[in-house]
Amino acid sequence: MEPPEPRRYDVESLAARAVANEDTDFFRGLPPEAQAEFRRRWWAEVGRHQDRLQSRVDRRKRSVVEGVVLFLVVSLVWDAMTVPSLVLSAVLGAVCGLLFDRVDAGRFLCLLIAMPAYLLLRACSPTQTPYQMFFGFVAMAALSAALGTVREIGYDAGRRRSV
Repeated sequence: MEPPEPRRYDVESLAARAVANEDTDFFRGLPPEAQAEFRRRWWAEVGRHQDRLQSRVDRRKRSVVEGVVLFLVVSLVWDAMTVPSLVLSAVLGAVCGLLFDRVDAGRFLCLLIAMPAYLLLRACSPTQTPYQMFFGFVAMAALSAALGTVREIGYDAGRRRSV
């Protein structure tokens, strides 16, 4: 037996359900104070759901920006600066940022996601000395682990993420 699917509601269906609940005989038979309390709770649920959706979108955007900044910092500081290399860095950083968000990456997953992408970046632009490649590799490992630690601790001074 498979577990039941989690209940997922979009904002419109929650609002439609709240309005449909008001058309029932049970609801009409309640005193006005109870009706007001039911309405308040239904619309509070719709508001919480809207807040969760917005929080999720904001978190995804923040993850993409983190990935892009991570790759661009390493590319600008430790690697040879060519325009195609920087564009590829930004694209790979955005993809890694989406993956960070998708798997809710902490310090180890950030490291495991960023390092293969960095090696792909280095394979596509082999214009570096061995020293640049080594120190860029070490920098990417350290910075991606540090980013993962920040993600693991949480963005809001230790407050747990709700989504």
